[in-house]
Amino acid sequence: MPAYFLTLAIVDLLLTSMVHQVAQLVGLRLLLGIADAALLPALQVMTVEHVPHAAFGRVFSLNQSAQACGNVVGPGLAVLVANWWGYQPIFLVTAGLQLLALGLWLIYFRHQRAH
Repeated sequence: MPAYFLTLAIVDLLLTSMVHQVAQLVGLRLLLGIADAALLPALQVMTVEHVPHAAFGRVFSLNQSAQACGNVVGPGLAVLVANWWGYQPIFLVTAGLQLLALGLWLIYFRHQRAH
């Protein structure tokens, strides 16, 4: 299920990089917020379903730490991208990072199903 929301976020970011009106930006950012709001709880449910009980605290802690790190690193990376290439590439770089995450997620779960 998280793959759907992550895919929606990637498509939304690609579309956001092409906007020319403020209303388009607002609408697409709203859609991105919905995708993110659905993605984070879905990831936590996956953590509960797939992580052994003995390691749950550690994995949940790592998940929360990664989210907090993203909240710090993300805006800093956006500033660097904006300074180098402008504002529209921010959305493309973010979509690329999310595409990388989706690819890693799919590889991991394909590997898990094989074993």
